[in-house]
Amino acid sequence: MEYGYCLADFNILTPVETSQCVVASLIPQDVATQIRWHMRGLIRNGGSEKDLKYTVDIITMIIDALGLKITAPIPAYSEVNN
Repeated sequence: MEYGYCLADFNILTPVETSQCVVASLIPQDVATQIRWHMRGLIRNGGSEKDLKYTVDIITMIIDALGLKITAPIPAYSEVNN
């Protein structure tokens, strides 16, 4: 029940910024289905290919710096923009 209320409050972050934070938090959790859903949500909230690439690039650098391994494939923009 709280999930929607927390992610729908855009008083501080914009819908795109909120979606970027969610995508960035899901990638290290290695949850392929949720990553895809929320990447699509980022686009539906007005995010661009550049916004999505920026988000994925930043979190990928952090994952690499920490030495974490993820197995879930990270979809490309073209795979979630439909």
